[in-house]
Amino acid sequence: MDIALYVALIAGLFSLVGVLVKRYLESQANRLSTNKALLAEIHRLLIVLKRHRDWWEGLMKASPKATDAPLVPFTTPVFDEQVKVIGNVDTAIVGKVVAFFGYVKFINAIQLSKPGYATIGKQDDFDKLYAGILDTAVRDYSGVFDAAFTEHGLG
Repeated sequence: MDIALYVALIAGLFSLVGVLVKRYLESQANRLSTNKALLAEIHRLLIVLKRHRDWWEGLMKASPKATDAPLVPFTTPVFDEQVKVIGNVDTAIVGKVVAFFGYVKFINAIQLSKPGYATIGKQDDFDKLYAGILDTAVRDYSGVFDAAFTEHGLG
């Protein structure tokens, strides 16, 4: 073989390695941005859930009780968009991420049942159920993501 063929083979090999390295770096960047975006949304939701729980408890204690206030569902736009690439989430937290967002969606579903409780005169039952669900969410997920928040500069 002559030198031109060796040079062409080496150049082709370097090009292939370059493409593979570029793809790897892009996939790592995608993983990092997916994790950071989801964790930022979780961080926001945990703050909102705590405030909402405190607000709801205040409504329950008010005289007269003021729990006839409308409930607004919690939005999860980042999760809704990223769920299709859930494999990009760190394996150490992916199960917790999915469980957390499942619980938030459960809270949203419970909110939709509020008018039904009121219609049959069971508003007090709804109030207690809803307060318990909010408290469980805050209690069960507070601290769960702290290490990941710190790792991604969100803590």
